[in-house]
Amino acid sequence: MTSVERPVELRPATMADAERLLAWRNDPDTRRQSIHGDEVGRDDHLSWLTRTLQSPTCRLDIAMVDDNTIGTVRADRGEDGIEISITVAPEHRGRRLAAPLIRAVATAARRRWPDMPIIARIKAGNDVSIRAFERAGFTPTGGDERGLLVWRWSEKAADPTHAERSGVNVNR
Repeated sequence: MTSVERPVELRPATMADAERLLAWRNDPDTRRQSIHGDEVGRDDHLSWLTRTLQSPTCRLDIAMVDDNTIGTVRADRGEDGIEISITVAPEHRGRRLAAPLIRAVATAARRRWPDMPIIARIKAGNDVSIRAFERAGFTPTGGDERGLLVWRWSEKAADPTHAERSGVNVNR
């Protein structure tokens, strides 16, 4: 397996992705690092997915590299900016995919909402996510009322030479 950065492609999520998204959401490692760590039931998930796909303030995408589904990314427009979040599929973790996913969703969010800051909220102690967001060009700005770490994207992060190059390793 070689470590070469390949472009991350984003495609809109659909209801056909529901089972895969639920499995990723309920993965034990995902839940451990998630801001909301409770297991989600199928009916609640389908209701959430339906609302999310219809929302004009949210964009949910499936991330692909070389025709491999590697995770999901989300951008939510709120009062304090565009909040992004990612999930790397369990079978693709440990391959330095998070930073390229973060850059892809941040770049897409910037194109969709050009005048709003792009932020991420990270659970304290989630060192893997902190390192990935740093590599993608985010800087810490403090915390929020829930004790989450708030990070903001630097426009320079759109240039992949600005941040450390993150290798993408995907098995075909």
